[in-house]
Amino acid sequence: MNPDRGPETTGLWLAIQQAYESGDLEGLRALAVLAELHGSAPAPLEGLAALEARRRDLEERTRALATRIAKIRGEWPFTVLPCIRDPQWAEEQRNAFREQKAAERLRRADLAQALWEVEREARNGC
Repeated sequence: MNPDRGPETTGLWLAIQQAYESGDLEGLRALAVLAELHGSAPAPLEGLAALEARRRDLEERTRALATRIAKIRGEWPFTVLPCIRDPQWAEEQRNAFREQKAAERLRRADLAQALWEVEREARNGC
């Protein structure tokens, strides 16, 4: 969009966009320093206006992070955390898994027996 800019400026701009989209604050800070050295950083605001703009930006970022944290807390594994902390629930889960394991062992033994019988019949010519 700006043909007067060289490939370095274009690369820097793309790196800034990628860091912004991924939420890489440290990367954005480093890229801001590079942008200032490269002469492509916007002119800083003066005095109270700068502080107000910074405050609004921080408030917006704080809201976005609070929303993101709330979303994450509503997803697994955080949704099972209360259950995991409940010893009775944990013991019930262990018992259920033990029962399932025992049932699978019996099923395996039954299948092994059935396979043995099929092999025996195949050897004997049906």
